[in-house]
Amino acid sequence: VIERISDKMGVKIIERRNSQSAFYDPNDDEIILPEREQFKSRGDYIRTSLHELGHSTGHSTRLNRDLSGKFGSRKYAFEELVAEITSSFMGEYVSEPISENVLENHKAYIQSWAKEIKNNKNFLFKAIKEAETASNYIIEHAQLFDFKRDFEKENKKPVFSWSQNDEEVEF
Repeated sequence: VIERISDKMGVKIIERRNSQSAFYDPNDDEIILPEREQFKSRGDYIRTSLHELGHSTGHSTRLNRDLSGKFGSRKYAFEELVAEITSSFMGEYVSEPISENVLENHKAYIQSWAKEIKNNKNFLFKAIKEAETASNYIIEHAQLFDFKRDFEKENKKPVFSWSQNDEEVEF
């Protein structure tokens, strides 16, 4: 799914050996990630990739969000929320079960921007709206509705599932 999204949106994903950071570079319209093997789990790799792909929807050739915010600024906080919520929404399209750890990571990441959310009640709602737009953009451009349907037919099982208390739940 990650490769499909990357290909269909035209966003190159570059994995770097021994890298400690993941980021989207809007100038080069590419995502830089540590190598897959460096992630603690496949779920962490997927979550991080979807987060960065969420940022890439803001590029001027796509949804044209303001990506100019510097670390610590309100614009930066807003864009981080949009990308993280987009990553959460896109979880429906990956076959990797969403573990309790991944859900906790999403929650912690969003809570890290709690100050900004408390200071402006519309901040979170605007971020959710932008994340919905970003998710819809990804779904449409990567043709994920068809991909999900075909995958489920072929594998006779749903794409969306998560693990909770060592019990896998599927939809």
